[in-house]
Amino acid sequence: MKAIIIEDVLPEATMIKGMLNNSFPTIEIIGIASSVDEGISMILRNKPDFVLMDIEIMGGTSYDILASLRQYSIPLDFEIIFLTGNRRFDYATRAFEYTALDFLTKPIDTVAFDKAITRVMERKSSNQLNGAQMGFFLEMISSSENILPNKMAVTKLGGVVEFVEINQILYLEAARDVTIFVLKNKQRLTASKNLGYYDNILVNHNFFSISSSLIINLNELKSYDHSQKLVLMVNGIQLSASRRGGQDLKSYISQNPNLEDKFRTKLMEFIRKFFGK
Repeated sequence: MKAIIIEDVLPEATMIKGMLNNSFPTIEIIGIASSVDEGISMILRNKPDFVLMDIEIMGGTSYDILASLRQYSIPLDFEIIFLTGNRRFDYATRAFEYTALDFLTKPIDTVAFDKAITRVMERKSSNQLNGAQMGFFLEMISSSENILPNKMAVTKLGGVVEFVEINQILYLEAARDVTIFVLKNKQRLTASKNLGYYDNILVNHNFFSISSSLIINLNELKSYDHSQKLVLMVNGIQLSASRRGGQDLKSYISQNPNLEDKFRTKLMEFIRKFFGK
């Protein structure tokens, strides 16, 4: 594999090169760029397998490099690991989460670095290119921060990435260190990240944690029986809330009249259907 480092602080570029050489000696480092223009030129000239790029560099940002390549129809068929020590990139951090792209903060943790490089190598060996992810990422960072995306990338076991429409997710369930996505069409996806990772994303999309192992889509919630801690989804699936999760859900419902109105509507629909009225 061939790699390029885009970093305008020479000591940090040297450190990253050393980390690669020590842990992944089979990876060939074919160049170090220190600016936007130099990064674009080096990528075009060398066609790397993956690039480690600092977000803020001379002449702009690494996003400018990707946008320029895309503008001229250059395929983004290389893996990318973004690096930054600047916490101003809050919205960009959200974009990384939605697109499942690798993002490391400085000072770089050795374990996290090795895991990120290993994921890159696994995806390359299975020919899983990230062009769709990069396109989605660039769309997110160029849009308004107030607009939430309607989809997210899910990295499945083995490194395969699949895009999921968020409104099609029924609930998520923890299974040790992985997460099971249960969709409205009954499809189940096993994601490689833990439940907490997705909870951080989906809380903005009306999802709610009913226990340490279950997160439900409140838009698909039909009713909740607090005495039994029983959650009933609109498709008939029943889930059990924990004591704490059930109490939190009860409080949330009482503070959100729209949910209570929805439950009453569903109940009246059931009564009319049952009695034929």
